[in-house]
This record gives sequence, C-alpha cells and structure tokens, in this order.
Amino acid sequence: MKQPNFAAMSPVVAKAIEQMMAEQGDKFSLEKINLAELERRTGISRARLRRMKEHGFEDTEHAAKGRKASTTLLSSYTGILDGLLKNGVTNSAVCLSRLRANGYIGSQTTIKNYILAHNISFRLLAMRLLRKGTVGGVTLPAPERRSRWTGDLPKSTLLPERNTLLPALLWSATTAVSGM
Repeated sequence: MKQPNFAAMSPVVAKAIEQMMAEQGDKFSLEKINLAELERRTGISRARLRRMKEHGFEDTEHAAKGRKASTTLLSSYTGILDGLLKNGVTNSAVCLSRLRANGYIGSQTTIKNYILAHNISFRLLAMRLLRKGTVGGVTLPAPERRSRWTGDLPKSTLLPERNTLLPALLWSATTAVSGM
C-alpha cells in the first residue's frame, strides 16, 4: 500500500484522507478511495478529485498559471487609452466608444481591467502635481475659496508661523496620498 504524502496535499484533503484512514484502518487504499465520500468531506467536486487522484492528491498548479499573452486586442490601443486617462476620462463606456471609433473590437471588461490597473498611477501623478503646485514649471495660483453661506473670503489662513498644526496636517495628507 502506497503511503500518501500529506505535506504535498492541500490541508482540507489531507485532513479528510487522514480521517478516512483512521476509520477504515488496514482496508484503506489511496487507489480505491471513495471519491463521493471525499467530496462530501472536502466540498471539492468529484471531477477535480479524480484529477487530483491521478497525481496522488498532491497540489499541482495549472501549467499556464500566471502566464499572460504578449499581445492582446488592447495592446495596439493602449496609447489612446493612456491619453484618455491622462485627460481624466475614466468611464469605461466612454473609453470603449472612443476606441471603437479607432477600430477596437474587444470588450468593455478588458478596458475596465486596464483602467483599474493603470488609473492609480495617473491619480498619483495628478496628486503630486497638485501638491507641488506646478504644471510644466509654471506655479499655479492658490484658488480663493469663498464661504459657502455668505460668499465672503475666509478671515484666517493657515500659515506655518501662526498655526503649529499645519505641518502635522500636511504630513498626514501626504501619507494618505502615498498609501493609495
């Protein structure tokens, strides 16, 4: 009788097989294991257990796991999509219509996944520009914020000389942005 390698098995399967070995004693055989009973104990389908049985119930990964195609339907349109993201267009339906006008035949889900993966870097770049207060070497004027109710300009401003809390506020704002 072949002894199972519990270290190479997934913990759920190993525990279920150990229980079955304890119940059946000397009659237990890994080659003649009842897959229906193992399915009930683990919650893994019989078809998957059948495939696992071929490898001695050891955890093996799919051969193509982690592999990505070198060229996709979106590969030749990423420049257009990057331009849209830089301009602040993050709506996947709008991006899809612009790409379809240029000949894209892929799905909207592909565009959504690309936007999710790449939009963060554009947001961080925008936050960095706002934090520096410059765009293309030109210093931006600070916007005047009027009071919501009266329309008056605020009476006090946060200056480092007057407010000792300002450095702590700036530090917390920069760490919140970098934590995105």
